[in-house]
Amino acid sequence: MAVINAVLGCALGLAIFFLAFFMSGKKLGLADVWYAGLMGSVLGPVWWFPAIIAACLSALIYYAITRRRQPIAFIPFMAAGSILALGGLKGW
Repeated sequence: MAVINAVLGCALGLAIFFLAFFMSGKKLGLADVWYAGLMGSVLGPVWWFPAIIAACLSALIYYAITRRRQPIAFIPFMAAGSILALGGLKGW
């Protein structure tokens, strides 16, 4: 069961972020795509969504506070979302 969750989570993360990569005109980094697949394989498809939601919310808060008009790296926010979701997965 754990292997199936890892494969499904990886496929989900890669599929959604590859779609976002091509729809954004390749403005999203390819490393973000691979990291999303890694997140999916570690967290599984159920906990991947809360991790991405937490990543997006934290990136929006950061963007609103700093008011940067330059592109920001999304992987640190994805890592923070992964840690939060992993804590929920392990029951911390």
